[in-house]
Amino acid sequence: MKKWSLQEAKKYLAAIVDDVLHGDVQAIVKSNGEVVYLIPGEKSLPTKDATDLLHHQEKISPNIRSQ
Repeated sequence: MKKWSLQEAKKYLAAIVDDVLHGDVQAIVKSNGEVVYLIPGEKSLPTKDATDLLHHQEKISPNIRSQ
């Protein structure tokens, strides 16, 4: 697997983000062979940690929304 310097990685990431925001679908192949697609218009999706945090918060204080 190719290793990039931080500066190279930032450059490639910026190019991918620019393409996605302009409507081009990008396919990224991870080192384990999994393919991840970046779809135009989707800036971010909740991470597993964020989803777990929200779920945990709802279990601790389920009545916050009704107040």
